[in-house]
Amino acid sequence: MHNAISEIDEFLAHERIALVGASHDPRHFSRAVMRALIAKGHEVLPVNRRHGEIAGHPAYIDLQSLPEHPKAALVMVPASESPAVVRDAIAAGVTHVWFHKGAGNGSSSPEAVRLAVEHGLTVIDGECPLMFLDQGGLHAAHATVRRLSGAFPAGGARTPPLWNIIALAFLQIIVGANALIGGALMLADPSGAELGMNPGFLAQSPFSSYLVPGLALFTLIGLGHALGAVLTLRKDRRAPLVAAGLGALLIVWILAQLLWLDPESWLQAVVAALGLAELTLGVLGPRPAPRVVRHA
Repeated sequence: MHNAISEIDEFLAHERIALVGASHDPRHFSRAVMRALIAKGHEVLPVNRRHGEIAGHPAYIDLQSLPEHPKAALVMVPASESPAVVRDAIAAGVTHVWFHKGAGNGSSSPEAVRLAVEHGLTVIDGECPLMFLDQGGLHAAHATVRRLSGAFPAGGARTPPLWNIIALAFLQIIVGANALIGGALMLADPSGAELGMNPGFLAQSPFSSYLVPGLALFTLIGLGHALGAVLTLRKDRRAPLVAAGLGALLIVWILAQLLWLDPESWLQAVVAALGLAELTLGVLGPRPAPRVVRHA
């Protein structure tokens, strides 16, 4: 089944979440998920058949044993055990069930999903919670790959954090302004004299003047970054992918210069670094959960 962002938001809007399959091993992936949920303000109730304590929190053998029954349960047990967990969740009054799936096989099984749906539970089938808990890095990269492949939950991308927006917009404005000015000067004087360049620099390129490079610089780099800055500041859902594309374009622009132009300049290294930064901010920027925790 295809998940929806709205259902994920509903799940994460619960303050109290049961984590079924929370491990006593601090190196287990469930403990990373537990830490991330707690960091986002959730009360996590670990469920483990061995009970005892997990990360300083009392663990319970099943959902029905919890002193306060949560409405949301994150399931991180082997798929073969998930149907029993669903039956326990139904008896405990759980309304939202999330079957975890990361790099391995995950917790989802057709029988478990069918049982949950038949009893009216809201089901998130096979998503990694860390993609939606502002973890950045590999988890944000995983989310981006799934967006590009069309496998990301329906409902669009999430809003990047403020630092990402400010840094990305500032970079795009600086690059765009310089490209517009440089491109305009090349178009006004294709000989390159206004920029201290002579046509001899183009000897190894397919161009006899700076007219075509100036047009490309003005339109693709300059206007492209102006558009990217507008999308970023408007928090448009397309902004991260546009930024990634512009960053890649900037790197290709410098590679073309290194291939065709003579001599080389330290500015090329600076622009390439800016392109790499823009690509990184666009592709790997974290996507935090937008909902404020509001009910138990």
